Amino acid sequence: MVPQMINIGEQSGKIDEMLGKTAQVYEDELDEQIKAISTLIEPILMVVMALMAGGLIGAILFPNLFASYKSLIFSKGREWRIFY
Repeated sequence: MVPQMINIGEQSGKIDEMLGKTAQVYEDELDEQIKAISTLIEPILMVVMALMAGGLIGAILFPNLFASYKSLIFSKGREWRIFY
């Protein structure tokens, strides 16, 4: 496309105008591609961030919950002691 636009610009004597139009077409295409990529990345990034936050919360809370559960269910003699 660019060589054709340069040819037309040389023949008509308006090469700067043709190169400006060519640049505008490429800028518009690039803007559309960037918009498409950003709309794809947004949900993926949200899921990754949610997984990281969930993992962090799990890493903080799981040891405490497991220790509490273990102390509720088993005593030193491996007896059941749920109510005290």
